[in-house]
Amino acid sequence: MSRPAAPALAISGRTRVAGIIGSPVAHSLSPAMHNAAFAARGLDWRYVAFDVPVDQFDAYVQKLKDKGVAVSPVLNHDDSESTVAREMHDGVFVRSVYFRDPDGVLLEFACWTKTFGPEDVSHAPANAKGERVQLVS
Repeated sequence: MSRPAAPALAISGRTRVAGIIGSPVAHSLSPAMHNAAFAARGLDWRYVAFDVPVDQFDAYVQKLKDKGVAVSPVLNHDDSESTVAREMHDGVFVRSVYFRDPDGVLLEFACWTKTFGPEDVSHAPANAKGERVQLVS
């Protein structure tokens, strides 16, 4: 499924940039949502998506460290009770680290390790209040 291209947004020397770094990110609605919110608030911000293949995740994390960037420990998100594993295993579906850009903006560097399907949904979706909701198709 393809989406229409987003309108071009002007970027100046004062524009702040935020984004998602991961793989795959082409499907992400985060840029559209964030850019709409920034525009609604009159902020000179742009949100972009950067794709990094899962097989290069550890190398990219090391590049951040080599440049002196303080990063969180790698979080291997899984379906365990704690939702995070110390080590990579077949049940990990997202790997992520967090770090701040030079302006102090918190960024997440994440890679999906598998393609999701209906069998991966282990609980009903919830709204912002934590109430379970039923999706209507």
